[in-house]
Amino acid sequence: MKIAEALMERKDLTKKISRIKENILSNLLTRADLAPKESYVMSLLIKYNKSMDELEKLNKAIDKANIKIQDELNYIKILDSKIAFYKEAGKKLLEGNSSYMYSEMKAEIIKNYDIDLINNELEKLENERREIEKKILKINWETSIEAGVDIE
Repeated sequence: MKIAEALMERKDLTKKISRIKENILSNLLTRADLAPKESYVMSLLIKYNKSMDELEKLNKAIDKANIKIQDELNYIKILDSKIAFYKEAGKKLLEGNSSYMYSEMKAEIIKNYDIDLINNELEKLENERREIEKKILKINWETSIEAGVDIE
């Protein structure tokens, strides 16, 4: 199985686990006349634990295979943080056309930075992220994960 396939499996397995958890939680407390058998909740708990074990194995296999691209994955996190900051700064500049109250004095707000410079940097960061993401996707479709990971 390739890393990309394992990532899709992980996403599906995570959704499955979420559904099982919701089902368990919604059946823990019910009206006495509508209560499911205890064995039903127990079977859901068994399913949950089995799925979590599968997820753990899958995560370990993905992490082991991703060692080749760990630097890129870490850099993506940094880029995401920078992109979020530049978006926030741009939004703040766009909102800057209003007046601001200092105690009881009204003051005019001036922009201390050019929005185009923010947008240019944001575009540069997003392009860089896309290029790294393409490289990671290519590697994910070329690299196999460790044999022996059985996912249903």
